[in-house]
This record gives sequence, C-alpha cells and structure tokens, in this order.
Amino acid sequence: MSQNSHDLANSLAVLFDGLRTSWQNSEDMERIHGYEILSLALRSKISIIDIYTFNVVFDFLGVDLSRPENATITNPLAYSILALEFEVWAKGPKDVQKAHLEHFTALLETSKFRRFNLKQRMSKFNLVRKLLFVLQSDLYSNEMVPRLVQAIGVYLRHHFVPDVSIKPVVSYLAANLPDDVPGSATPKSIVSRTDTSRRRERAEQVYEVLVQTLANPSLLSKFTLALPLSRVLLLILGEHPSSIVASQTLILLGLVLHSSPSFDRKFELVSGWTALKYILPAAWDPSVHVAAFDLLLGRVFISGKAPMSSPTKVICPYILPTILSSLNYGLERVTAA
Repeated sequence: MSQNSHDLANSLAVLFDGLRTSWQNSEDMERIHGYEILSLALRSKISIIDIYTFNVVFDFLGVDLSRPENATITNPLAYSILALEFEVWAKGPKDVQKAHLEHFTALLETSKFRRFNLKQRMSKFNLVRKLLFVLQSDLYSNEMVPRLVQAIGVYLRHHFVPDVSIKPVVSYLAANLPDDVPGSATPKSIVSRTDTSRRRERAEQVYEVLVQTLANPSLLSKFTLALPLSRVLLLILGEHPSSIVASQTLILLGLVLHSSPSFDRKFELVSGWTALKYILPAAWDPSVHVAAFDLLLGRVFISGKAPMSSPTKVICPYILPTILSSLNYGLERVTAA
C-alpha cells in the first residue's frame, strides 16, 4: 500500500526482481493475470507516479532511455498491458508523458534491436489504432499532442502496411478533417464547435506527418497500391478544407505525379482538377500558393531533399485553372471590401 513515489518505485522494483530471477514467478504472474492487476493498481496510484516509477517499470520491460540503443521488448505480454496503458502514463507529470512517448522512438529507430522490436513484438500490438484512439481522447494536452503525433509518424515510417497502418490513418483523416459548411449554426454545431476544431487541428498534424512519410518513394508506392488514391485525395480534402489541408493535399499530389506522371489523367477522370478549381480558392493562403506553384512547376521534395534547380517549366498545367480561379476569388473579395 505505497503512499508516496519512493515507496511505489521500491515496491515495483522488488516485484520485478522476483519476476526476473524466477521463471516460476513469471509464469504464475501470467497465469493469475498479474500484469492486468498491476495495471489497475498503477491507475489507482497515478497521483504518486513520477519519472523514477516510470524508469523502474520500463527497465523491467526492456527500455532504459538512458541507453536507448539497447532498448528491446523482453516481455511482450507485460509490455502490451503496462507500456500501452495510456490511462496511466498520459496522466502523469510532463516528464513522464514525454518519456513514455519517446520510448517508441527508442524501440523503433534508436535501438540496435529495432528490427526485432518491430517484426517480433510491436507489429502484433495494433499500435497505430491505439495511438489514433488516444489522439481522439482528452488524455493529452495540446502541448503534448505533437509528441503523440510524432510517435504515430515513427511507427508509420517503419511499418507502413495497408490494414495495420495505411487504412486506419486514412479513415481517421477522412472522419476528422472535413469541416462543416461555413455559416451552418445549429444548436448542436455551436455546442460542439470547440471539440470539432480541436479534432480537426489534431488531424491536420497527422496529415502533415503522413505527407512527410510519403516523401519516401517506397512508402508512397505502398500507399498508391493500397487505396484508390484519386478518390481518397478528394475525400480528405472535403468541400471546405483549411489552408493546411489544402496545401498538404497539393504537396501529396506533387509527390504522386513525380512518381507516376500518368496520375494527372486518373485524377481528371474523377473530376479532381475541376474540384480543386472550386474548392481551393476559399482556402488560399501563402502556404497553398507555394504548394500550388510547386505543383505547377514540378518542384518536389523527395525524402526531405530539395529539388535540383532547373529551368522554369510548366510540368502540371492542370493546376493552372485553380491558380487563376483563386486569383479571381481574391480580387473579388478585395473589390467587395
């Protein structure tokens, strides 16, 4: 019955030492659902959990953030129950929250055992769905959300497969990015406007991470094979996109066209270019302007590398009507003002 952080950390250390040194104790712990019981106990002790408690638990699980190069999941059952119990770690102090989210990077990128961690351990935990579910909850403050989104990005870069990663992320974006029609103010919409805005802002961060991930040609190829991309782009864009969604969609279009020049005709078949002409003007801002002209001139950042300098040449004329329509839209607004 630990009453302070010091006692809790010591109690956990004694328990874990007993489990490390005895296979019988470890088997008994699993048989009696001891890790589930421990998880519930930690929930009841959230108020006294500190970074030392975190270190004791994660050292037992195989993750020592002072030596991230050796991080490996030694007990997958305990890890799935304790490490992925976001109700515990997301409600701790900020240093605990940061350490918990950073441990995903240690396992998947920093560790010399990262391939083992992914293939033999983390690929079985349905991690993307868990992280997206947590992102939609109120567990993390806005200050911590970028770190959570970064954790999603880390997993996407290393396990980008259709059913586990690609489709869950696209479904999340399709559900959370589209905005309500401007000016539609029902009692329900007024009450939920703040929540809708929060969800959309978080989804925009995920979309930015996804587009950054797709700058890797091999991952972009997986993405285009997994989904009907023309329709997916229009679905994510919606009828009233924010400037962030508009610019990221144009960047993604540029990546796809660089990889597959014939995609412009596929996009035309679903009236994609016409849709952009009518949808984008209201979302136009400097970031959309840059993305549109990058698309027009074929300037694409592949794997984070800037495009090689070349003579100015129109590569994608299909976007020109959208640019002109946006110019006209802006002039009309100035005139009206």
